[in-house]
Amino acid sequence: MNPMNGELAGLAANTAVGTNVTNRIVNGVYKNKAQAQAQIADLQAISALDKESEAQIKKWKQIRNWSLLWGGAATVLFCTVFIGACFIPVIIFGGWVHFFKLKTFVYEFPNYRYLTCHQLIQLLGADMAPQASLETILGLKPNPQLLSPPSNDGATDPDSPSPRLQGYKAWGLKRNTVECWLQLNGQLLDGTKFNFSISEASQDYGEEFQYGYGYEGKTYRVLKALKRLRWTISLRLRFKEKRYSAGSIDRTQLTQMIQLPEGAKLKKLDVRGNEFRITVITPTKKVKARHKGGYIGINRAWQELHAADNEWEFLSKFSAMTFLSLYQALNGLRKG
Repeated sequence: MNPMNGELAGLAANTAVGTNVTNRIVNGVYKNKAQAQAQIADLQAISALDKESEAQIKKWKQIRNWSLLWGGAATVLFCTVFIGACFIPVIIFGGWVHFFKLKTFVYEFPNYRYLTCHQLIQLLGADMAPQASLETILGLKPNPQLLSPPSNDGATDPDSPSPRLQGYKAWGLKRNTVECWLQLNGQLLDGTKFNFSISEASQDYGEEFQYGYGYEGKTYRVLKALKRLRWTISLRLRFKEKRYSAGSIDRTQLTQMIQLPEGAKLKKLDVRGNEFRITVITPTKKVKARHKGGYIGINRAWQELHAADNEWEFLSKFSAMTFLSLYQALNGLRKG
């Protein structure tokens, strides 16, 4: 049994009745400042909404396909009898497509985001006071910021085909984006305040070309898309000086005390009075897609290439180990 499917089923089954989570999702961003248990209930409700949306997407895709089939048949039939009536099935089909779009992507989210958030809130909530508030900002809809405009490397001139290859067009596209999609702010039982975040950097590559052989008169279209994903984990701990003797420690000593997850790259580690700051980068993950024919374009292919849903296990574990390693180093400096 896939552990991800078990986790999803468990979340959906335990959805708290009456949870008004949709009021806290604005433009695909969930925001809340409440107790950890209340937010866990929200994430359970989000999982249920996501699963329902996935079922609706499948349903309305089938309706769209059947509407296309019967709409086309009806158009041919009406055109043979009444020329003007050919617009009727077109309008009906347009209504179906419009309704399908409305039903599709409202509450459909990448699973790895809310599952990672759920795991981290469970971990942090266990070391927080029952009445303590946790501030959460979770981007459920990918909304990356463009770091560099798409570039066109070595595009082939379509006006210069080979003698046998006609209509050849090929280009390599690149795009770099970044998005901070999770922020958690709160206070632990010992009074230590934390600010935690996950950012996702994406390097997108694409190639699209069509070709046809003059003797055969056929044209073929192929699209290839690739994403290189890397996550940056940032954490700031602000502690009480009367509880920890960390005032004299320097960056070198702190580096020796922490144990990072396997494959982690330490980007930054700072000691500033009564606070520690750490930034760690995960190993790079690759996601690929190949499309032959059809209408999908490079930008659409990139949008569909979000992280695989099973990445939540790796990402939540990596984040938790980064948090715990710095916090354990801090506890090693406890007074008395």
